[in-house]
Amino acid sequence: MKLRKEKKFKYYYVDNFLSKLVKTSDVLPQLDIHPGEHCGPFKCCYCYGKGQKQKSGRLDINDYRALLKDAKKRVDFVELSGIISDPLSYPDFNLLLKALKKNDLRAGIHTKGFFLNDEIIDILTTGAKDGDFITISLDAVDSKLYNEVHGLPPKSRVFEKVTRDIQNLYKKKLSRNSKLRINLTFLLLKHNCSKENIKKFIEQFKDQADFLRFSLPQFPNRRPPKGEIAKHYLTKKEEESVSKIVHKLLGKKIIFLRFEDNTHDTYFTKCWTQKFNFIVDKSGNVFPCPQVATEDFSHLVYGNIKKQSFSHIWNGKKRKMILKMPLSRMKCRICDRKDENINIAMENIG
Repeated sequence: MKLRKEKKFKYYYVDNFLSKLVKTSDVLPQLDIHPGEHCGPFKCCYCYGKGQKQKSGRLDINDYRALLKDAKKRVDFVELSGIISDPLSYPDFNLLLKALKKNDLRAGIHTKGFFLNDEIIDILTTGAKDGDFITISLDAVDSKLYNEVHGLPPKSRVFEKVTRDIQNLYKKKLSRNSKLRINLTFLLLKHNCSKENIKKFIEQFKDQADFLRFSLPQFPNRRPPKGEIAKHYLTKKEEESVSKIVHKLLGKKIIFLRFEDNTHDTYFTKCWTQKFNFIVDKSGNVFPCPQVATEDFSHLVYGNIKKQSFSHIWNGKKRKMILKMPLSRMKCRICDRKDENINIAMENIG
């Protein structure tokens, strides 16, 4: 009788531990708020929420004060961003910043910088804590390129306005010895990815920020037509070529953020990262992911902070139900690259 050969079994301690941690933990690393109402003059070719709308309504400053007071019991960090809006377009953004500081919450901001002003700069650089940051997307080295990438009129002088405010922000940071971290981002597209532009960006802004970040943009939520992809986004071969250029220039202040290719849910069937997300849009609706905080994904709303407390929504039936949903029912395939890589890893770990 021939004995059956035993199947080899491998046990990976780290993978197993991380899998257990993700599956059993119910903690919130940070609160995400999308307070902005619009993007100002920008019509960026790489807009992640292109073609989508925000839900109607707006939180007033007292709503945010109540939210932050409730949220600080669970988190100590708040990220201010937007999928189809700039957070600084919120009319009372200065008061929102003051509310964050009053509640002793650290904050990170993602913006184009168009709405920066002296008052906001003053608040940002006063009493900043370790971990506070502002990331400003520039993506260009001059007005012509800036206008092309961001969908602005050819004669627009927005680039000059934004770079002038960046200079003022960094000078104020240095004069106050502020802990605020200032990042400037350059998304690599067909328009701007020449070796000359990359080197010029570093030379031009290395003394106006703490870090210069190069990255490859993800596709918008609604995947653009092939013609538009070919017009704006790098091919695989072009990505490799540009990556080699950037890698040769990496240094103490220069970072290259690169992730694996987007697979859009072909490699995983469940979203695990939503367990650690709590995104509040400008109307108070709470979503499981910053990529779906739009009208298109109303079916994934956990609740609204104008009607329910932070804790009630976090522990509510709707959130628990959505956490168990397969992607086929969530009807989303638009993870950002960070979340997608985590979900793929969890699928592989099992």
